[in-house]
Amino acid sequence: IPVVAQAALAHIQLMAIRPFARANGKTAFSVIQLVFSHRGVTVDDVIPVSLPIIVSPHDFQTGSTQALLTCMSEIPSSDILNAWLRCFAQACIHAAEQVTALVSQLDMLQQEWRRQLNVRSDSASSLLVSALPAMPVFTVNSMSAYLDRSFKRVSTATEELVAAGIIEQITPGKRNRVFECSAVVETFARIPGFQ
Repeated sequence: IPVVAQAALAHIQLMAIRPFARANGKTAFSVIQLVFSHRGVTVDDVIPVSLPIIVSPHDFQTGSTQALLTCMSEIPSSDILNAWLRCFAQACIHAAEQVTALVSQLDMLQQEWRRQLNVRSDSASSLLVSALPAMPVFTVNSMSAYLDRSFKRVSTATEELVAAGIIEQITPGKRNRVFECSAVVETFARIPGFQ
């Protein structure tokens, strides 16, 4: 069975064994990601299938409910199942397009920042730029652990990025400071459904 069809069917099967009106969302979407991961479609990444669904939830909920009901009937309707699979596949395509656009935007930002900083690719500053999409809000301690670099090196790199206007300190004081890369946060915020 194609992986997208398997994920779509697993999604409605979860609803069949756990038929609560308001408590299935995160679990059902986790099942989709498990299918994608198990079948090798994704390795480290997650395809945000829920984002296009959040934008137009009625079609998705109606399709999944009808598919669930037809699967539980004596003679399932292939038309209803095919309509559900089309709806689910379109959500997957839309999610993949959103991720591709997001990665492209973040890549352009990082290239610009590296040009601006003019640093070696293995420098702490360059590594910090690479980490910003995963950690747009951080402390020097949390970033040191994430990058597996010394506090001192990451602190120096953080100051370089602050001076260049790439990140800014968002808490007062000199201890336990929190920094934010607003360009990354804004890039995520522009994705429909992400808010």
